[in-house]
Amino acid sequence: TLVTKMFLDGGLRPNERDTIGENIRWDVTETCIALTIFRSELDVATAIEFLGLVIMKCLHWSVELRGGHLRMTEEVFVYPEDEEGVDNDEDAQLQSRPKRAWYQRIPHIRLTHIRYYSLVQILLLLDILAVAHCALSVATHGPSVDILFGFEAAILLVSGLSAMGSYHLHVIDGVMGVLHHLAEGEHHHVPVGEILEMAEPAAGEQPGEN
Repeated sequence: TLVTKMFLDGGLRPNERDTIGENIRWDVTETCIALTIFRSELDVATAIEFLGLVIMKCLHWSVELRGGHLRMTEEVFVYPEDEEGVDNDEDAQLQSRPKRAWYQRIPHIRLTHIRYYSLVQILLLLDILAVAHCALSVATHGPSVDILFGFEAAILLVSGLSAMGSYHLHVIDGVMGVLHHLAEGEHHHVPVGEILEMAEPAAGEQPGEN
């Protein structure tokens, strides 16, 4: 969709689309069964609310899946050395490179993470508005189908807060790396692939080699 292309760096990946499609199959069925309790109140407005609920669930699933992908594959901040293509694992290059001013060594946040976080905040705002609308409707007109939509919106709100909390932990880890970068003049982030490559030789060492 247009929203995912704008905020999720080009749209959904194939495995994300498959996961969301599988979730829709079961979730929409369960929601339709729950709507039969309020079948006397089904009208155009209820159909529009149901369609909005499905769209919101898809966006929340997209945020959860993409958030896990970003935490596993990308750092929040981009370091100047990475942009220049410098291999930070070679001590000779680090020693020969002139030390730059502090403001030239400040990393900046990746644009993909800014877009992702913006989408999370927009979804949380919509969840709060949906919960408030349903609560006001039930308080004004009595029990209705808005009870169902209110609970669904509350679940989405908790899901969004969970995604935001997990991302905040990732940001805190990135901030600690930035502070280390500014203190040492270089960053010590090791990508996941390099960690696995470093672990393989260590696993193959014999106990008597030390």
